[in-house]
Amino acid sequence: MTIQQAIDLAASLRRRREAADRCPPFDCGHRDPLDCIVQRPGPSKFGLTETELRRHANQLVASGWSVEDVLTRLDISTRNPERNH
Repeated sequence: MTIQQAIDLAASLRRRREAADRCPPFDCGHRDPLDCIVQRPGPSKFGLTETELRRHANQLVASGWSVEDVLTRLDISTRNPERNH
């Protein structure tokens, strides 16, 4: 990206933000629909069982994620998962 392209992009984003500020907010509170798209979703299990989710969380921590980040992003119950013995 050239310097001029970066300047043009910044100006375009600034105009978009100014236009959004003139609009009434959506039900979610955002004024720009793109803000809704990039809003971080709540915790999700991605369709995994609790045991699979805990295994995935442990893999994330082993790969360098902080425990706080993992708990923020994954809905992990504080109880022990049921064991299938």
